[in-house]
Amino acid sequence: MPEPSVILITGTDTAQINAEAAKVIREVAGENPDPFAFDVVRQGDDQSVLDALNQVVMSINSPAFLGGRKTIWLQHFEGFAGEGAKTAKTPDALAFGRLSDAIATGLPGDIVLVMDGPGVDKRKRLYKACQDQGRVVVFDKPDVKDRNWQAAMKEVIARAAEAKQVRLTPDVMEFLIQAFGTDTGCVDNELEKLIMYCGGPGEPITLAAAQDVCSGEGEAISWSLTDAVGDRDVPESLRLVDVLLRQEKDAESAAHGLILQISRRFRDLLRIRVFMQEKRVRSPRELRGTTEKLSDEEKERWVEDGFDFVRAHWFRAFKLAEQAVRYTGPELIRAVVHCRDANLQCVSTGASSRVLLEQLVMRMAPAGRQAGRATRGQRRGY
Repeated sequence: MPEPSVILITGTDTAQINAEAAKVIREVAGENPDPFAFDVVRQGDDQSVLDALNQVVMSINSPAFLGGRKTIWLQHFEGFAGEGAKTAKTPDALAFGRLSDAIATGLPGDIVLVMDGPGVDKRKRLYKACQDQGRVVVFDKPDVKDRNWQAAMKEVIARAAEAKQVRLTPDVMEFLIQAFGTDTGCVDNELEKLIMYCGGPGEPITLAAAQDVCSGEGEAISWSLTDAVGDRDVPESLRLVDVLLRQEKDAESAAHGLILQISRRFRDLLRIRVFMQEKRVRSPRELRGTTEKLSDEEKERWVEDGFDFVRAHWFRAFKLAEQAVRYTGPELIRAVVHCRDANLQCVSTGASSRVLLEQLVMRMAPAGRQAGRATRGQRRGY
């Protein structure tokens, strides 16, 4: 299949956009592009959006210096969001119109145009022209508010691992998803560190190595917080709250975000307990066999009701179930109510989000209860 004459790489995830652009350029221009047939256009301090767009159009209309095919790369462009409406008459909007027209009418046969950068609007002329005349690749950053963010992050990690020819076992993949959160920009570097730590390319990546190398920073700590709260470990939870909020410029907003994250975790734990009760699952270790026996239709019905874990890897469901059985059913219901109340207070009162977060953490483990200590009802699996 011939290479398209126009390739647009966009979305909301700058890290993935940049990585894909570098890969595409190697494919279309080679590892060491001929400088006489390779025109790179960059927007910078001395190059405005208007200048960059005009330069691309000018390059499209100019053949390679010594003939043959020429590659034009509008590199890491930050100005796509300024395209404007079709009827806009600003200099930038008119320049976007000229570029869109050049693409829509068809580029010369010896020109390949690669453009990358965030913010191209799918409803506007440039995106549609590229879609009609070439190939558009969209990378959107996983959103932690989306119930499917883990599946999206798994795809990002799996793609990077495949490119590096490294195999990740399910338990390692699950750990990395939790450790990286939605930080796609760290995936390449962390995988490189893991490969070197484990002895180089071709060597297996172990869970122990991942735990040694890929933990303790950024969103990894925030996921450690939800684990500590789920484990009813109040001292560790409060320590992690302090670590996380000290590194934030807007600690109040960050504290509210952590309340929402804890809320999502406890809704998941409650769903696990409901499932275990209905299916008479007596312990977390029995959960795997029970979910594997579900038909595809049964799984679909559970997923539609919000029980996503039935399609998740068994290791994640097992870890959630381990936390879920640390609570009785009524305690989990109260925990979800506490989360709801804390969120409402954040948005409707002048109370400090940090204070509300710390109070929420302490409410999850009543005084006198040891972290991880099971009640008689919990030991029975209720």
